[in-house]
Amino acid sequence: MTYIHPLCATCLACSCLAGAALAQPSTVVINQSGISASGISGGSVVIVNGQVVTSHDATKGTAPGKTEQRMVGAFSSLQLNAPVDAVFSASRTYSVAITAPEDILPLVLTTLTDGRLTISLSAPVVLAAPLTVAITGPSLQAVSIPGAGTLRASGLHEASIDLRLSGSGSIIAEGTVGSVRAAISGSGEVDASALHAQRLDAQLSGSGRLLGYASDAASVALTGSGDIVVAGKPHQRAVSRTGSGQVSFE
Repeated sequence: MTYIHPLCATCLACSCLAGAALAQPSTVVINQSGISASGISGGSVVIVNGQVVTSHDATKGTAPGKTEQRMVGAFSSLQLNAPVDAVFSASRTYSVAITAPEDILPLVLTTLTDGRLTISLSAPVVLAAPLTVAITGPSLQAVSIPGAGTLRASGLHEASIDLRLSGSGSIIAEGTVGSVRAAISGSGEVDASALHAQRLDAQLSGSGRLLGYASDAASVALTGSGDIVVAGKPHQRAVSRTGSGQVSFE
């Protein structure tokens, strides 16, 4: 499987191409009207607002893999703007370790703004596999993945947490929290069934899948063909559903 990432702003293009090798010709067009894909003769092409980005323009990760430690300050939220497989583990210390081909590592950016750690790429890359990132910190209160990244977070103990997906990414979260707000737009998946919460606010628009847990109250809104499953047998339940999707309580 080959991953192409033409800059942070085009994570959706990465999502579209991640499922097919570059040997299979395709064109992905992204503009204000939406996204379309079609077969062409030649290599894979991404067109972003009229600008063509091909796999030939991207840096190909051919060097051996290397793990690099990044110095980061205090953060409580995380945004993945690159095709990474990330793992967050609760710890007293803040750390980020990135594993990637050595020629790709300089293109991986870790930025910290107002308590939000963002992982992104500074240029187009072609990878044989996603980057891997190991993250630690004492608190994680918000996660945002606008593309094809994945995150597994364990050991969470928060008053509240916000989980957001837009695209084909995935989040798996484990721990104990007071309340969870989980929102999916697209085909991604959030598995928070092992994130034991008193209250759950779940919103899904598209064909994704959302698994949650609530012991007291659950508010669920579903639009499209996706599925929402709520464990914990909450006494208070509010459900809004439009489309062919399913909502179930376990």
